[in-house]
Amino acid sequence: MYQLMDSAVPSINERPYVISKNEHFQFIAVDVIKTKYFDAVEILYIATRDGKLMKYVKWPTLAEACLVSEMQLITESTGDDQILTMKFLRDTQSLYLGTENEVIKVSVYRCHEYNNKEKCISSGDPYCGWNLSKMKCTKPPGNNVKSKDWIQSETPKCAGSHWSQWVSCNQHDKSMDESCKCRKRPCTSLNGNNCVDGFELEVTNCTQNGGWSDWSAWSTCNPSCGKGLQSRTRTCTNPVPQFNGQPCEGSDKEVCFLVKMAIVP
Repeated sequence: MYQLMDSAVPSINERPYVISKNEHFQFIAVDVIKTKYFDAVEILYIATRDGKLMKYVKWPTLAEACLVSEMQLITESTGDDQILTMKFLRDTQSLYLGTENEVIKVSVYRCHEYNNKEKCISSGDPYCGWNLSKMKCTKPPGNNVKSKDWIQSETPKCAGSHWSQWVSCNQHDKSMDESCKCRKRPCTSLNGNNCVDGFELEVTNCTQNGGWSDWSAWSTCNPSCGKGLQSRTRTCTNPVPQFNGQPCEGSDKEVCFLVKMAIVP
C-alpha cells in the first residue's frame, strides 16, 4: 500500500512466481500470449547482474513458474561490462538489452533449439510447437495457434522439475519444536550448486514461535509527588509467531508503584 515498507511485499498467489537463491535479478520484462490451449500464458524475462538472461513461463495450471532457458549474454572476457537496460518490443517480438559497449537483440522465438518432436512439446516454451507440415519445431504457422498442423501439450509441465509433494520436515534444532514444509527434486545442470545427496531441497512455511522484544524505557513517574507509577512495555515481535507458532508467554507490560515525597527545606 505504501512505497516505503519495513517488510516483504506478499505475493497475490500462495507463493512467489520465481524463487532463486543464487541470482541477483536486475531487470524484468513480461509478455502475455495465447497458446493452443490457453488464452493467457505469462512469460517472464529476467536479466541478472552477471549478464545472464533467464526465461520463465507461468502456465495457468501450474503453481510455479517454469525455467525454460538460460542465456549467458555477457561473459567474463568482457570485463566489467553489465546489462544496463532491457526492453521488450512486441512489434518485433524481441528483447533489446543495452550494455556499456553494445545493444543486444534477442528474439523470443528460439524453437530451432528443440531438434525433435519430444523436446519441442515437452520444452514448456509457449512460443513453440511441433509443425507437422515442416516436421520441425516452429512458431505458429501463419500466427494461427489453433492450426491443426501445430502441436502443443495440453498439460504443460516444468521440464526437468519433478518436484515431490510438500511434506512436513524439521530444518532446525529438534528441541525448538519447529517444523517446516519441504519438497525435493533430482538435481539438474541448472541447479547443481544447491544439491545435497543428488537432490535440491526447497523449504517454506517454517513454524516460528514468538519472541519478546526488548523492554521499553520506564515512563516518567505520574504524578510527580505522592503515590505514582511507572510502566514499560514490550511486544511479541522478535520474531512474530508464524505458521502455527506459539505466542509469547508472559505479560507485555510491567508497572512499578512508587511513593514520592516532597522535601521542604
